[in-house]
Amino acid sequence: MAGLIAWAGNLPVPQHYRNARVDPKNHASYSFRDRFEMTPRVFTIEEVDALIPELSHRVSAQLALGAEIESLVRKLARDTGSPVESLEPAEGDAPETKKLRARTRECVERYERGWREIQGLGAVVKDTSMGLLDFYGRLEGRLVWLCWRFGEDRLAYYHELDVGFAGRRALGAEARTRVLN
Repeated sequence: MAGLIAWAGNLPVPQHYRNARVDPKNHASYSFRDRFEMTPRVFTIEEVDALIPELSHRVSAQLALGAEIESLVRKLARDTGSPVESLEPAEGDAPETKKLRARTRECVERYERGWREIQGLGAVVKDTSMGLLDFYGRLEGRLVWLCWRFGEDRLAYYHELDVGFAGRRALGAEARTRVLN
Protein backbone atom coordinates (compact mmCIF):
# COMPACT_ATOMS: atom_id res chain seq x y z
CA MET A 1 0.00 0.00 0.00
CA ALA A 2 2.98 2.29 0.52
CA GLY A 3 3.28 4.89 -2.22
CA LEU A 4 -0.27 4.39 -3.44
CA ILE A 5 -1.79 7.04 -1.25
CA ALA A 6 -0.90 10.71 -0.92
CA TRP A 7 -2.43 12.09 2.26
CA ALA A 8 -4.40 15.31 1.99
CA GLY A 9 -4.80 16.14 5.62
CA ASN A 10 -6.06 12.88 7.04
CA LEU A 11 -7.91 11.78 3.90
CA PRO A 12 -6.45 9.43 1.27
CA VAL A 13 -6.29 10.47 -2.35
CA PRO A 14 -4.84 7.93 -4.77
CA GLN A 15 -1.70 9.70 -5.92
CA HIS A 16 -1.68 8.40 -9.48
CA TYR A 17 -5.15 9.88 -10.10
CA ARG A 18 -4.12 13.45 -9.40
CA ASN A 19 -3.73 14.90 -12.89
CA ALA A 20 -3.72 11.34 -14.17
CA ARG A 21 -2.47 10.60 -17.63
CA VAL A 22 -3.26 7.51 -19.64
CA ASP A 23 -0.47 4.94 -19.91
CA PRO A 24 -0.67 3.85 -23.57
CA LYS A 25 1.13 0.56 -22.85
CA ASN A 26 -1.63 -0.54 -20.45
CA HIS A 27 -4.63 1.28 -21.85
CA ALA A 28 -7.50 -0.75 -23.28
CA SER A 29 -8.68 1.98 -25.66
CA TYR A 30 -5.47 1.92 -27.66
CA SER A 31 -5.08 -0.18 -30.78
CA PHE A 32 -2.11 -2.48 -31.38
CA ARG A 33 -0.53 0.14 -33.66
CA ASP A 34 -1.09 2.92 -31.13
CA ARG A 35 0.72 1.02 -28.38
CA PHE A 36 3.90 1.24 -30.40
CA GLU A 37 3.43 4.74 -31.78
CA MET A 38 2.18 6.12 -28.44
CA THR A 39 -0.70 7.88 -30.20
CA PRO A 40 -3.76 8.40 -28.00
CA ARG A 41 -7.17 7.33 -29.16
CA VAL A 42 -9.07 10.31 -30.52
CA PHE A 43 -12.81 10.30 -29.80
CA THR A 44 -15.75 11.86 -31.59
CA ILE A 45 -18.54 13.55 -29.66
CA GLU A 46 -20.84 10.66 -30.53
CA GLU A 47 -18.39 8.12 -29.13
CA VAL A 48 -18.11 9.99 -25.82
CA ASP A 49 -21.89 10.50 -25.66
CA ALA A 50 -22.35 6.74 -26.11
CA LEU A 51 -20.08 6.11 -23.10
CA ILE A 52 -21.84 8.55 -20.77
CA PRO A 53 -24.45 6.12 -19.34
CA GLU A 54 -21.67 3.67 -18.43
CA LEU A 55 -19.43 6.46 -17.15
CA SER A 56 -22.24 7.93 -15.06
CA HIS A 57 -22.83 4.58 -13.38
CA ARG A 58 -19.14 3.92 -12.74
CA VAL A 59 -18.25 7.44 -11.58
CA SER A 60 -21.25 7.51 -9.24
CA ALA A 61 -19.98 4.32 -7.62
CA GLN A 62 -16.47 5.78 -7.40
CA LEU A 63 -17.68 8.98 -5.73
CA ALA A 64 -19.66 6.95 -3.19
CA LEU A 65 -16.65 4.74 -2.52
CA GLY A 66 -14.43 7.81 -2.10
CA ALA A 67 -16.86 9.18 0.50
CA GLU A 68 -16.84 5.83 2.29
CA ILE A 69 -13.02 5.84 2.38
CA GLU A 70 -13.01 9.36 3.84
CA SER A 71 -15.45 8.25 6.51
CA LEU A 72 -13.40 5.16 7.34
CA VAL A 73 -10.20 7.21 7.63
CA ARG A 74 -11.91 9.71 9.96
CA LYS A 75 -13.13 6.82 12.11
CA LEU A 76 -9.68 5.26 12.13
CA ALA A 77 -8.15 8.60 13.22
CA ARG A 78 -10.72 8.88 16.03
CA ASP A 79 -10.14 5.29 17.14
CA THR A 80 -6.35 5.62 17.19
CA GLY A 81 -6.28 9.20 18.48
CA SER A 82 -3.86 10.35 15.79
CA PRO A 83 -3.73 11.14 12.08
CA VAL A 84 -3.70 8.06 9.85
CA GLU A 85 -0.26 7.58 8.36
CA SER A 86 -0.65 4.00 7.15
CA LEU A 87 -3.33 1.44 6.51
CA GLU A 88 -1.01 -1.38 7.50
CA PRO A 89 -1.65 -2.93 10.94
CA ALA A 90 0.23 -1.05 13.66
CA GLU A 91 1.81 -2.53 16.75
CA GLY A 92 -0.66 -2.26 19.59
CA ASP A 93 -3.74 -1.94 17.36
CA ALA A 94 -6.90 -3.34 18.91
CA PRO A 95 -8.57 -6.14 16.89
CA GLU A 96 -11.33 -3.75 15.75
CA THR A 97 -8.74 -1.23 14.58
CA LYS A 98 -6.95 -3.94 12.59
CA LYS A 99 -10.26 -4.84 10.94
CA LEU A 100 -10.95 -1.17 10.18
CA ARG A 101 -7.51 -0.74 8.60
CA ALA A 102 -8.06 -3.88 6.48
CA ARG A 103 -11.52 -2.71 5.38
CA THR A 104 -10.16 0.72 4.47
CA ARG A 105 -7.28 -0.86 2.54
CA GLU A 106 -9.75 -3.04 0.60
CA CYS A 107 -11.88 0.01 -0.23
CA VAL A 108 -8.82 1.94 -1.46
CA GLU A 109 -7.84 -1.00 -3.68
CA ARG A 110 -11.36 -1.14 -5.15
CA TYR A 111 -11.30 2.65 -5.61
CA GLU A 112 -8.02 2.54 -7.52
CA ARG A 113 -9.19 -0.42 -9.61
CA GLY A 114 -12.42 1.43 -10.44
CA TRP A 115 -10.56 4.47 -11.79
CA ARG A 116 -8.25 2.22 -13.82
CA GLU A 117 -11.34 0.58 -15.35
CA ILE A 118 -12.72 4.01 -16.26
CA GLN A 119 -9.40 4.81 -17.89
CA GLY A 120 -9.75 1.52 -19.74
CA LEU A 121 -12.85 2.95 -21.43
CA GLY A 122 -10.67 5.69 -22.90
CA ALA A 123 -11.09 8.46 -20.36
CA VAL A 124 -8.27 10.49 -18.88
CA VAL A 125 -9.20 10.98 -15.22
CA LYS A 126 -8.63 14.64 -14.32
CA ASP A 127 -10.36 15.05 -10.95
CA THR A 128 -11.62 12.16 -8.85
CA SER A 129 -13.46 14.36 -6.35
CA MET A 130 -15.87 15.76 -8.94
CA GLY A 131 -15.76 12.99 -11.54
CA LEU A 132 -14.03 15.07 -14.20
CA LEU A 133 -12.94 13.12 -17.28
CA ASP A 134 -11.34 14.21 -20.53
CA PHE A 135 -11.09 12.46 -23.88
CA TYR A 136 -8.84 13.39 -26.76
CA GLY A 137 -10.76 14.89 -29.69
CA ARG A 138 -10.01 17.01 -32.74
CA LEU A 139 -11.38 20.45 -33.43
CA GLU A 140 -10.41 22.11 -36.70
CA GLY A 141 -7.49 19.70 -37.03
CA ARG A 142 -5.96 20.33 -33.60
CA LEU A 143 -6.01 17.97 -30.65
CA VAL A 144 -8.29 19.15 -27.81
CA TRP A 145 -9.79 17.70 -24.65
CA LEU A 146 -13.44 16.71 -24.88
CA CYS A 147 -14.46 17.40 -21.30
CA TRP A 148 -17.18 15.60 -19.33
CA ARG A 149 -18.09 16.01 -15.67
CA PHE A 150 -20.22 13.63 -13.62
CA GLY A 151 -23.84 14.77 -13.69
CA GLU A 152 -23.76 16.08 -17.26
CA ASP A 153 -26.11 14.07 -19.47
CA ARG A 154 -24.10 14.59 -22.65
CA LEU A 155 -20.75 15.88 -23.79
CA ALA A 156 -21.12 19.64 -23.90
CA TYR A 157 -17.61 21.09 -23.40
CA TYR A 158 -14.08 21.02 -24.71
CA HIS A 159 -10.87 22.84 -23.87
CA GLU A 160 -7.39 23.21 -25.23
CA LEU A 161 -4.77 20.69 -24.04
CA ASP A 162 -2.86 23.32 -22.07
CA VAL A 163 -5.80 24.67 -20.04
CA GLY A 164 -7.88 23.00 -17.37
CA PHE A 165 -11.48 22.89 -16.27
CA ALA A 166 -11.71 26.68 -15.94
CA GLY A 167 -10.96 26.99 -19.67
CA ARG A 168 -13.88 24.83 -20.78
CA ARG A 169 -15.84 26.12 -23.75
CA ALA A 170 -19.30 25.05 -24.78
CA LEU A 171 -19.62 22.67 -27.70
CA GLY A 172 -22.35 24.63 -29.46
CA ALA A 173 -23.91 23.41 -32.68
CA GLU A 174 -21.17 25.02 -34.76
CA ALA A 175 -18.35 23.56 -32.67
CA ARG A 176 -20.03 20.13 -32.59
CA THR A 177 -19.86 19.97 -36.39
CA ARG A 178 -16.17 20.97 -36.32
CA VAL A 179 -15.11 18.15 -33.97
CA LEU A 180 -13.56 15.55 -36.19
CA ASN A 181 -11.91 12.23 -35.63
